[in-house]
Amino acid sequence: MGRIVWSEVGGVAEAIVNGEHDADLESIQLACKSRMKRMFRARQRVRLKGTGNVQLEGCEGTIEKVNEKSVSVYVDGQGSYRVPARMLEAVDA
Repeated sequence: MGRIVWSEVGGVAEAIVNGEHDADLESIQLACKSRMKRMFRARQRVRLKGTGNVQLEGCEGTIEKVNEKSVSVYVDGQGSYRVPARMLEAVDA
């Protein structure tokens, strides 16, 4: 993944980078951590996307553990990987 251009992301992310929410940074950080914990859970099926690795792109796996900054995923037949949540999408059962 390349460098993030905040003006292209827009919305709340751009406002945070521009300092509009400096008083709320701790609360925003806690909210992001809480949301990530609720987005994914152990034993959930997911698909990898945007990995930059041709062998992993589009592979399905099972979440082993949700960490603070990454998610541990066991990819069927390939082993375990730690990836950021942005590289995962839930697979309907």
